[in-house]
Amino acid sequence: MSEAFVGVLPGCGRVSRRSGVVMCSEKPEGGFSRRRAMELAGGSVLGVVLGGSVQGGVKDAEAMSLKRLKMGPPIEIDDGVVYREIKTGDGYSPNQGDTVAIHYSLFCDGIEVETSRESQGLAARPLAFTWGATRGPGAILKGVPMGMDGMKVGGQRMIILPPELAYGAKGRPPLIPPNSNVEFAVSLLSVKRMGSNPNVSSLKNSVY
Repeated sequence: MSEAFVGVLPGCGRVSRRSGVVMCSEKPEGGFSRRRAMELAGGSVLGVVLGGSVQGGVKDAEAMSLKRLKMGPPIEIDDGVVYREIKTGDGYSPNQGDTVAIHYSLFCDGIEVETSRESQGLAARPLAFTWGATRGPGAILKGVPMGMDGMKVGGQRMIILPPELAYGAKGRPPLIPPNSNVEFAVSLLSVKRMGSNPNVSSLKNSVY
């Protein structure tokens, strides 16, 4: 059975792929990003071997984490965007021009592609954007605020975007194939009204 060397990960040593399985020569302390291993392996990963012990299928493991979320029924809105309520907030809702901060995790086919929660505590960096901006600095994928419409600070939603409002015919290789639906798990952390003092927070506009 052939084995191909695909890269090196800190704390994991040499990373190779054998029949779709990512293999590490060292067992990492505290684990490592399976997403990073998948990127090294070209996205075709069935499982991860850490110091000789198989840690299950990547796709299955990530899909299980999605299944643990208690979500409301799917609600379809404009242009094929669907959202499912996870938690209802009780703060402000964003308006045009407001500065919004969110935590998000992006999934495709049940696999986590990226997340703003890569680190924990103060090291985790929320994503800030201008509500209503679709191009340039402060912009975000158009479908995300569409799926967030009506959310309040403290709320959480799963937003499913069709490819036309996500990464389209090009996709985002190797983890998002062309013409793929994607899912954003979004937590609305803060809303700063346009023109307001950015240094002033209240229970209604921030959960920090």
